[in-house]
Amino acid sequence: MVNNNGIMHNFLASYSTFLFNYPGTILLVTSILSTIIPLTVLFLNPLQIKQNPETGFETRDTEYSGPRLTWEKVSWNLQMGNRVVLSNVTNRMKNRLKRSWADELLNTFGQVACYETAIPGSMF
Repeated sequence: MVNNNGIMHNFLASYSTFLFNYPGTILLVTSILSTIIPLTVLFLNPLQIKQNPETGFETRDTEYSGPRLTWEKVSWNLQMGNRVVLSNVTNRMKNRLKRSWADELLNTFGQVACYETAIPGSMF
C-alpha cells in the first residue's frame, strides 16, 4: 500500500521551498503568462464590435418589448429635435357620443354601495 500522505507532504514541501528560493522568477513567470495568454487569445480571436449596439438585442415577447418598440418609434423624432409629433386625436373624438351631465349624475348614484343588507363577514 502506497502512503499518499507522505507523497503529498513531500510535494508541498518542495513546492514551498521553490517559492521561497525563487520569488522573482515566480513573479516574472506569472506576470508574463497573465499578459501573454489574454493578448494571444484577443489577437487570434478579436472582439466582434459592431457599429450598432442594438444588434442582437431582441426583446420580442418580453417585458421590455413595449418600451423598446416605443423607443424605436420616438427615437428618430427625438434625435431631430425636442418635439414629438402626435397623431390628430380630435378627429377620433368627434365620432364619440357624449353623455349629458344628468346621465353622469344618475350613474354616480347607481354606483354608491347600498348597505341596507348585511355585509358578509361583518359583526354589526
